[in-house]
Amino acid sequence: MESESVVILAIIDAVLVGMFFLFRVLPWSKPGPWRLIWITATLAFLLFSLGEASAMIHGGDAISFEVQAPLFGAILATTTCLILVYVHGVRISDEALTLALVDELTQLPNSRAFTARLEADLRMSDAFSVAYIHLQGLGAVNDLFGGHRGDILLTGLAGILREHAARGDFIGRLGADTFGMLIAGPPARASEVAQRVQASLRQMANREADTIHVVVSVGIVPRTEASDPGRLIRLAYRAMQHAERAGVTGAVEKSAPS
Repeated sequence: MESESVVILAIIDAVLVGMFFLFRVLPWSKPGPWRLIWITATLAFLLFSLGEASAMIHGGDAISFEVQAPLFGAILATTTCLILVYVHGVRISDEALTLALVDELTQLPNSRAFTARLEADLRMSDAFSVAYIHLQGLGAVNDLFGGHRGDILLTGLAGILREHAARGDFIGRLGADTFGMLIAGPPARASEVAQRVQASLRQMANREADTIHVVVSVGIVPRTEASDPGRLIRLAYRAMQHAERAGVTGAVEKSAPS
C-alpha cells in the first residue's frame, strides 16, 4: 500500500510539473519552437504516467518502494528546480521592467511610462490636465556647485511634486530638467497645483542655491485640447515655453494652435 501511494504521488507530481512547465515556464509570447517543446514534453509526461500506472497494475518489484522512492525524489527535485527558475525569471523580468519605466535618480516614472499612462487616461472620460514642468537654472547650479547639488534639486523637485499630487494624479520625469504631471480635475486645480509647486521650489532653491536664480516654469493644457498623447505633451511644452518668455512661472498657459 505504501508503494502504491508513492506511485500515485509520483504520477500526480509529474502531471503538476508538466502543467507548470507548459503553461508557466515556457515563454509563449516570445519567438521560439515552443509548440514542438510542448508536444515533446507532453509525450514525456504521458509516457511516464502510463509507465507508472502499468507498474502499479502489475505490481511486483517495479512498484516497490526501493525502486520508486529515488524516482519520486528526482521528480520532486525537478519540480523544485523549475519553480526556482520560474521565480528567478519573474524577479528578473520585474527588475528589467522597473529599470525600463523608472527614472534612476528621482525614482519617478520615466517619459515612456508617462506617455503610457497618458494614453490610458485618454481612454477614460475623467477630466484632467497635462502639465509640462521645466526647472530653470539647473545648468548654472551644476556648473557652479557640481552635479551633486543639481541632483539634490532634481530629487527635491520630485519630492515636491509627490507632496502636491493627489489621488488620481501622475508624475513622470520627461528629461534632464523637465517633468510631466497629469493633474486630475478641472484646469483651475491644475493652476493651483502649479503655483504651489513653484512656491515650494522657490523655498528649496533658496536653501540649496541661493546665489542662482532657480525657478519652475509650467505649461498646462486640458485633455480636451487634443486626443493624441504626443500632441498633448507638445502643446504643454509650447505652453511652458510661452510662460518662460512671458516671465510667468507656475501659471496656466495654453499653447497657440499649431
